[in-house]
Amino acid sequence: MQFIQTHVESTTNILSNDVRLRYYLIDRPIVVGYPNMAKLRAGDIFVVGSWSESVYNDLGVQDNPLHHLSDTRLFKQIYAGPAGKLTVFRILSQ
Repeated sequence: MQFIQTHVESTTNILSNDVRLRYYLIDRPIVVGYPNMAKLRAGDIFVVGSWSESVYNDLGVQDNPLHHLSDTRLFKQIYAGPAGKLTVFRILSQ
């Protein structure tokens, strides 16, 4: 949370799997959920929780973005939290 407060502009559109972000960053535009690749186009930052893979699998989301996070044309990892609980990615041109 502190990384986003200090390194991400307050007007940046954030998509997050972690609902707690809305509590800690109340002044930021944050959409919480499990978006597919098409819905990620609306964001600039994607915050992924360590539990996200299992939730995406349970939901059966088509075009799961987690499978694309290593594609450097689409995402750039800008932060990894302690013990890998949260990872923050910048969403690049899609």
